[in-house]
Amino acid sequence: HIDRLHKQAKVVAKIYWGDTRDKLCNAVSELKLDSIMVGRRGWGAIQR
Repeated sequence: HIDRLHKQAKVVAKIYWGDTRDKLCNAVSELKLDSIMVGRRGWGAIQR
């Protein structure tokens, strides 16, 4: 069940700079990923 899947999961964190389309394609081919999560904090200049 989910417990077995959790123990088998491998998490990799990477930070890429540049064109998002190019970097996502490069990351998928370089890291041989099954899935990818992309996030953005969304703060504007005023909130920084």
